[in-house]
Amino acid sequence: MWYLALAAGVSINAATETPPKWQVSPTEKSRVVATEGVATQPMSVKIVEPVVISPSIRDEMARVRDSLEDQKSRSDEINERRDRDTQRYTLYASISQAITSIVGMIGLFITIFVAVRAWREAQKTAIAAERGIHADTNPFLYLEFENGPSIRWRRGKFVPKTPLFRIINAGKGPAVVTRIGRRWEIRDLEPRKTFKYPDPVNPNSDNMHPYPAFLPIAPGDSSKGLDAFAELIDAKKVNSNSWIMCYGYIEFMDLENRRYVSGFFHLYRMDKPERGMHLGFPEWNFEKYNYQHEVTDPRISKHAH
Repeated sequence: MWYLALAAGVSINAATETPPKWQVSPTEKSRVVATEGVATQPMSVKIVEPVVISPSIRDEMARVRDSLEDQKSRSDEINERRDRDTQRYTLYASISQAITSIVGMIGLFITIFVAVRAWREAQKTAIAAERGIHADTNPFLYLEFENGPSIRWRRGKFVPKTPLFRIINAGKGPAVVTRIGRRWEIRDLEPRKTFKYPDPVNPNSDNMHPYPAFLPIAPGDSSKGLDAFAELIDAKKVNSNSWIMCYGYIEFMDLENRRYVSGFFHLYRMDKPERGMHLGFPEWNFEKYNYQHEVTDPRISKHAH
């Protein structure tokens, strides 16, 4: 390190105030430096020539630096593109999974809907088949007055004898009659505008006092004549414009203990006695007078035991 040696020589000369005696030849690579009056150890000084960089090398270095920067820029761009692609693919995968889940749920709902509908159709088919079987074995009862067309009202009563009715089984299965509910009602036809049919009998009404019975009737057969209790008619209310009505219901059951109720409505018109006691068809609420249907009301069932 030549500058250290030079600094040391200058310091020694300043202390002794004696100019240094030293020479350095340009052709020599090192020289021993000594000062008068001071004992020093010889120092080896190596002179390194400065490195001169040519313009071509500088251009090459610039090209290498630009190439490295370009590669770094490309690498960053590739990484950014890869990150964007990864995010895009992740988003697509999430959307695809969501769509798959939705399609799966829709498929599940469709499967459930089809299964429920098939179950309902099967249930309807079973019910229809059961009804078909019951239709072949159900009883069907209705009430009819014996000698109804020949019945007349004379001197406050029906003649020639007390009216009797019988219950006919027109169905295909046997029946057991368990209750009979009937009423007699008198209504004047005139004035026509104020005429009103009596209220239908409600088999479930506690105000109704039916007659208990146990009357088996085979298919295609009928019961014997039953008293219609025509003596309950208030003869004082009967006049030439009166309609005498007998209406009510029959409760019965089949061999499988299914219970039914059948309504009836019969009529005797004082203005047309030639018709006798015949089946009546009220102009309104007809289905509440003449009907038959299966019942499950517990109040009806308890009377059958």
